[in-house]
Amino acid sequence: MAVAPPPLTEGLLATLKGLVELGDRFGPSKDVPIAEQMKSLASRMLDHPSIEHERLAELFIDCVSELSPKTTVYVSLLAHVIRSGGVPIGQAVIRQCAASLEDSLRDGRHQSAVPVLRLLCAMTDAKVLSSATASRVLQSLLTAAIKCARSSIEQRRPAPAWQLYSDSLATASLSCLPYCRQAMAASEPKDVAAVLDLAKEYMTLRATPRCDLRFSPTVPAEAGDAPPPDSGAASHLTALWDALQECEADGGARWPELVVVRPPDAVCAWRKEAGVDVDEPLQGWARPLDESGLQITVPWIVPGISDAGSPAEVAARVLAQYGPRGGINLLPRDAVNGGAPNLERIMTDDLIIETLVQLHGQRVLCVKRLATINTKLNLGMVLAETLFGQLLRLPAPRHRPIAYFNIMTDLAGLKNVSFARPMSGCMKELFRLSGVLLPDVFARVGEYLAYHLCTHGMFWPWERWAHVVDAPAHDPQRRFCQHVLFRLLRASYHSKVKETLPESMHVLLQPEPAAQMLPPEADDDAAAVRRTRDLLPKLKAKASTEEVKAWVEAEGVLQDVGGVSALVGVVARAVLLAGAKSFAHTLAMLERYTEVLEGLIMNAGEPGRVAAVQAAAAVWAGHRQRFAMVVGKAMSMRLVTPETLITWAAAEDGLVAIEDEVAFVSTWEVFCMGVSRAISRESDARGELAAAKAELAAAQMRLQGAQRAAEDAGAAKEEAAKDPPPDKMDEDTGGPGPGGAPDDKAGNAVEEAARAVEKAKEELEAAEVTAQEAAEEERRALLLAVRSLAGLLPDPLPAMPSAHDLRPARVVADEKAAAAAAEGRTEEGSGAMAVDGEAEPAGISGKERSARVARQVLLCLASLVSLHYARFAPLAVDVKGLLAKKPDAVRGAVLGVFAGAQ
Repeated sequence: MAVAPPPLTEGLLATLKGLVELGDRFGPSKDVPIAEQMKSLASRMLDHPSIEHERLAELFIDCVSELSPKTTVYVSLLAHVIRSGGVPIGQAVIRQCAASLEDSLRDGRHQSAVPVLRLLCAMTDAKVLSSATASRVLQSLLTAAIKCARSSIEQRRPAPAWQLYSDSLATASLSCLPYCRQAMAASEPKDVAAVLDLAKEYMTLRATPRCDLRFSPTVPAEAGDAPPPDSGAASHLTALWDALQECEADGGARWPELVVVRPPDAVCAWRKEAGVDVDEPLQGWARPLDESGLQITVPWIVPGISDAGSPAEVAARVLAQYGPRGGINLLPRDAVNGGAPNLERIMTDDLIIETLVQLHGQRVLCVKRLATINTKLNLGMVLAETLFGQLLRLPAPRHRPIAYFNIMTDLAGLKNVSFARPMSGCMKELFRLSGVLLPDVFARVGEYLAYHLCTHGMFWPWERWAHVVDAPAHDPQRRFCQHVLFRLLRASYHSKVKETLPESMHVLLQPEPAAQMLPPEADDDAAAVRRTRDLLPKLKAKASTEEVKAWVEAEGVLQDVGGVSALVGVVARAVLLAGAKSFAHTLAMLERYTEVLEGLIMNAGEPGRVAAVQAAAAVWAGHRQRFAMVVGKAMSMRLVTPETLITWAAAEDGLVAIEDEVAFVSTWEVFCMGVSRAISRESDARGELAAAKAELAAAQMRLQGAQRAAEDAGAAKEEAAKDPPPDKMDEDTGGPGPGGAPDDKAGNAVEEAARAVEKAKEELEAAEVTAQEAAEEERRALLLAVRSLAGLLPDPLPAMPSAHDLRPARVVADEKAAAAAAEGRTEEGSGAMAVDGEAEPAGISGKERSARVARQVLLCLASLVSLHYARFAPLAVDVKGLLAKKPDAVRGAVLGVFAGAQ
């Protein structure tokens, strides 16, 4: 068991506060000159006794790890402390760096290792470390990456089972090299060459050299086209390597242009004035310590990843630990970089991503740190593009989407960073790409824009998108606008949304949400409607469960409605209509008549559960959000199962609706809810099983302790009985008195501990059964999801429309107009939707419709498998069997997620 460190002394707390605020352009230190901050903090650090040096070094490393954009500032402080007589403090920092780096690499926590590695490299620039030391550490990571690649290739292991790990090692080394490259080249050019030679060797070994399309947020382009902007880790390393080579070209002429690796200008001026950048070695600094204290051992076998299971399962574990970095190109490169080297952009992205991870949950502080990153680039553009890249990361963002929504919303409100305009530019590009975004990415973009509008007074230049009204109903830009409005109505009033829209776009807005009440009484009412109308007044009058059961069991009811499943639908619809006033009323009615519904569903089985969902869909057809909330609650009450939702959604027309975005997104949402709930139940059951095992182990430990205590007490009593003291002798019998009798407390403790063990065993057995049932339910739900979506594909499968064919109508019209202008002629026709002088047709042919439906379903299937990659990996063989008779296009789109790069 780890021992908690002692609490910080007042002196250490004051030093920690100074370290956190050092160099900030906000807060208490924003008006204090950097020279004064450095002098004061260095003096405080030097005042600490030697017994506190190791703890001080730990605090220093923690600040560097959590506030990585200030690494160069902290290194400047450390160099000043060492030159001022704080050599022991510097040595303690070196020891802590070595220990922290080795621990992080041994455990495979590369996100924790990179800030420490960056600190070591920056120390070389400040002449705290020798270039040979930094080069040796960087080479150790690359050597491990090469050894991992060579061994895996020799053993013919699939690339997804190892390359993300080796790429992560190489990326860590190369991304930190710029912090020491200039100092290294000035002292020992061969050290730079050694690192680059190893990097070049590794780059030739990579199985996926350019782009891993498994995790691209856009569908693949046509054959022969360049791969689209993606979020694959493989392509990130390639981009990093290309950027390094760009800076190395022409004798390293572009290295001095990097700003992100240098301290802020104020710190540079102070360093020059304070003599931190002098060329002489630091007085009193022991160079041998540099060499011996930083012998880092880097594991070349993927640490913490079991090889048990299929290659797909191993790849899923590697992906979970060393997943893609996340990134997407949305803005013009020249505008973002402003002529700076590409390496400046990559390294700034690194600092932004690290800040998002390190300060997750500290929203205000995170925004302030992001807004003050020192870079030569247009920071607002970089922030916007990087945050969208993290939000749209596949298979899933690192944090919940709402975390990115909040950060982006706060940045848009700052005055010192121009974020709103670049954000709008990113949205403009995503709007243009709407036809090729994956369903999950499409939904995240729409949800973010709706959230942004709700927090910024509904202000948006809708007039620029008003042309979608004239586009065909299947046009992706029109569907995107419908999607945003669908999300917007979940967070705002219908009237408020309507008044902010141009009148021409009101046709895209759903009707005001409301429950679908029963139609007026008529002679031709269906039997189910008549019976629902008959039951509804009883429920509104709060009839008892027994009264409702009597109504259900009355003669003629079951035969009249057409069976038990239909009767479930009648009762469920009546219950929901009776509670339609509000969601609280709905919950109250469901809880009041749960026993009735459970009894009917038990008799009807799965068809009865589906009928209950159909009844909810009928009641809330005009309020899709309430429908999703109701079925979610019903699933929590075990009235319906995840499989029920999947079955219902697959039987509806929503998943194949290409001209009704609301129908598609609401149906797809329920479908995904069923899959996600099955997965979460399995995770919860696994957690409860682990807790039950821990409780049993603890109970057994307590029992052993009680038994030892009882044995010790018994032995002590026996010894006392042999020669009891006089005050313990009974006056009448001359024998031991009451105090000398065996102590029943110890025996009682043993019995109580034994009962606790038995109880823990029973709970463990119950938890094992629950975990097995949840695992089987998850397996059935996942395979049912694949089978259901595959069953929606047209047969025979039509030719898939290409990315070129999926362009929005406005994009096609603009391209034609531009081509006509280039040829010196005028494109005939009126409006942006006119093509070759003819108005855009209102509908599409049956062949094109079939092709678009097939593409939509196929993308849903591929997106589902990609999003839950780790869950589907153990079922790869079963999924392959389900798709065995499907065309190659279907198998390739789904199984390609397991196979690796396309």
